Amino acid sequence: MVARSAARRARDGVWLPGSKRIRRGDAEDAEANWNGRQPATSLLLPHICLLSAVSAPPRPIAVGPKSHQGEPVMRHVYLILACVPAALAGAPRAGDAMNVWIAPGRAGRGLRPAERQLRGLPAVVEVTGRPAPAAACISTAFGAGNMERLMIELTSRERIGRILRREPVDRIGLCESFWGDTKARWVADGHLAEEDSLEDHFGLDIRRSGGFTLAAWLDYKEEIVEETDETKLVRNPNGAVLRWWKGKSGTPEHVDFLVKDRSGWQEHIKPHLTDPAGYRKRMNLDAYRAARQDCAERGLFLAWAGLNVFECMHPVCGHENMLIGMIDDPAWVKDMCDTYAEQLVNLMEIEFAEAGEPDGIWFYEDMGFKGKPFMSPAMYKELVWPAHKRTFEYAHSRNLPVIVHSCGYVEPLVPGLIEAGMDCLQAIEVKAGMDLLQLKRDYGEHIAFMGGVDVRPLVANDRDAIRAELETKLPAAMAGGGYCLHSDHSIPNQVDYETYRYFVDLGLEIGTY
Repeated sequence: MVARSAARRARDGVWLPGSKRIRRGDAEDAEANWNGRQPATSLLLPHICLLSAVSAPPRPIAVGPKSHQGEPVMRHVYLILACVPAALAGAPRAGDAMNVWIAPGRAGRGLRPAERQLRGLPAVVEVTGRPAPAAACISTAFGAGNMERLMIELTSRERIGRILRREPVDRIGLCESFWGDTKARWVADGHLAEEDSLEDHFGLDIRRSGGFTLAAWLDYKEEIVEETDETKLVRNPNGAVLRWWKGKSGTPEHVDFLVKDRSGWQEHIKPHLTDPAGYRKRMNLDAYRAARQDCAERGLFLAWAGLNVFECMHPVCGHENMLIGMIDDPAWVKDMCDTYAEQLVNLMEIEFAEAGEPDGIWFYEDMGFKGKPFMSPAMYKELVWPAHKRTFEYAHSRNLPVIVHSCGYVEPLVPGLIEAGMDCLQAIEVKAGMDLLQLKRDYGEHIAFMGGVDVRPLVANDRDAIRAELETKLPAAMAGGGYCLHSDHSIPNQVDYETYRYFVDLGLEIGTY
């Protein structure tokens, strides 16, 4: 039955260029080997290719290979191994090729070196806890007579999920943040169309959607206080007055704030945030639902992405008033943290109940500047940490991993973030003093990392410096899993299209296991 099914599927399948079709006799030989009737060394086991696409079989094809003890090697994954003996004379060698079928199976994991042997050869077969994708590639090095790894090419959703759990993957993840005028420049230069998505164009693994409107005055229209040819001074829905550049990306100048202390917070902001009647105005369910469906259909990882409490407070009162408040009136700052944490949980509860859960949570929480965090670890633990623990634990209650984006130097806060429940630290800004490799050494057993690659060589369009940065950092960062490639902040418009393309291609070349 196995041989006939394998041969029939071989006729129907679509093969990768250069692969060989399985003959009926070859499949019968493979089945005989699996049942121990021929020595395992007669099989061709090294460098492996799987079909790029296969026609769906009429029914699952299950093969139960036997270990030398006689019990099934794999219980939850359907696997058919078909050899092509004519391609090789004698025992297998490094670089020899063979064809492998892996049909989707039930959730579960395959072999572990200490638990099973595949035809007497130590092996690792990693699956994802979900049915294996119908289109996949596998690559493994065959050395010293052993098959070292058999790895399915994962979907983006599977890959990022496993990276965040620090599990084996086929390659590092890929994610990026771009300035709006970066895309405008690349479009003007003819590299892509206006309607094109940079995430799709570069094959990024993560999409972000779902953030809430957390300003106090929901129906307030921004008021232009002053305007020049280059800037505009705007009063926003928190009552803050900010000066923005026109026509280019950047952080606004903080000019004035309606809220400067506890009384302003209690009078002008908190009553609006705690009113449940305004909750639905704070979310865009249609946009989130559409992003979720798109990611599900294309196997992409969807992160709900929005502000956490620190990033909610300073837009209301400014960094200076907030930091002074941490010393002079810590109860006020803690009240702001607790209020925003409760609001976030309430809003996520509504959104996820009505539009479905994402694959993970991405919180923006910039808590540092150059060489220092904005607060001491003790002050963080007293005032901000309880709100982080509340929101991180909510995500974990839904089995959603937590990615924390935090610009600036935040290394002293990392132990507290891990204790609160952070699963991945993102950004890891080199120019602020962050060191990806030191973080990996200190905390790699506890969290994953995304970023930490200095963007300045990209801004300089210096390929030699980019190569040096990637070759220095990626092998160590990806060791043991748990790394996703991202610049240490974002890609500004000084970066040439060809430079970023080189960065991605080289990163994936180095970052493939």
